[in-house]
Amino acid sequence: MLARTSHWIIVLVLSIGCAAPPTPTSAPVPSPTPAATVRPIASPTPAVTMQPTPAVEEHPDSYRIAFASERDNLPGIYLTDLRGRSVYLLTRQSMSADHPAWSPDGSRLAFTAQIGARHELFVVDMDGLNLVQLTHEAGDNFYPTWSPDSLHIAFASNRDGPYQIYVVQADGSQVRRLTDTAVREEKPAWSPDGSHIAFMSTRDGQAEVYVMQADGSNPARLTNHPASDLNPAWSPDGKLIAFNSTRNGNDFGIYLMKADGTNVRSLLFGGGWYEKPAWSPDGKHIAFYSNRDGNADVYVMQADGTDIQRVTVQAGWDGQPAWSPGPIGLIAAADCPVTTPNGRQPPDEQTQSTAYHGNGSVWTALPEAGPL
Repeated sequence: MLARTSHWIIVLVLSIGCAAPPTPTSAPVPSPTPAATVRPIASPTPAVTMQPTPAVEEHPDSYRIAFASERDNLPGIYLTDLRGRSVYLLTRQSMSADHPAWSPDGSRLAFTAQIGARHELFVVDMDGLNLVQLTHEAGDNFYPTWSPDSLHIAFASNRDGPYQIYVVQADGSQVRRLTDTAVREEKPAWSPDGSHIAFMSTRDGQAEVYVMQADGSNPARLTNHPASDLNPAWSPDGKLIAFNSTRNGNDFGIYLMKADGTNVRSLLFGGGWYEKPAWSPDGKHIAFYSNRDGNADVYVMQADGTDIQRVTVQAGWDGQPAWSPGPIGLIAAADCPVTTPNGRQPPDEQTQSTAYHGNGSVWTALPEAGPL
């Protein structure tokens, strides 16, 4: 089970004071360092104890999950902590977005957004700024996945006919086509070492998981089953691939196999559908979304399929989770109510601290609660 703590959770880290608006903090801060004792080498002077500054500390569960949602009539990409207590709309309110994908360096998110009748790829910084449109071609573009060096993004597009796998530089330049068939090639996933891309293909008549070199060469079939197999997701060490399959019924379950396609085993199926597995950076947990409780929500489980925990509970569709590659949040405490740049006050007396993002939005940290 994920570790329980008594700290508060907010989505982004901001230093808070009572006299002036806080200044956003952009870089992750390591776990609080114990007091360090500095001992003189050749001096009778007593040891000097150096105390760390207690103003800001990192939450031990400071990883974030990005997900797509239709909540509150504001479809877009949201960020949440692992308990679902702090939820932050990253994309513009006027932009219907989905399929989030973190850059491996944790600084940006790629996603798909509908522009008119088309779906285009975008990249945005973690502070919601520097939005860049990557694709401008006719057709739709989905399923972005980053190369490990954060320089390229593979995706699926139907710009030339059936969906095929393409790759583009992270600035939108130099688009190259990797697959060239007359059938659907979708849902790419870049391997952690950058050498291969797993993907779904119907080239042999059924949706199966394949793998190819990162340049599109040497495609090889990994799954071979009458059911539909798709949504491959590499474990952080590159040894395993989680994927979706209907091999145990009509609904998608989550399965696991070695990277060479052997030793397939089920992790989760029955009682609803379970889609889009996403590994935690340490390989110990898998996020996914499911209707097991009646609504489409984001969940987290142990990598062996046990200890399922619900993350989102809001009415409306929540799905397509993507786990942050590293901690991106901090905890900031305030001893008195704080007025944010837009003049708003903490919404209720239960609020423990208030932070603000660069756009003036107010986010609150409540006492820990929930199943995790």
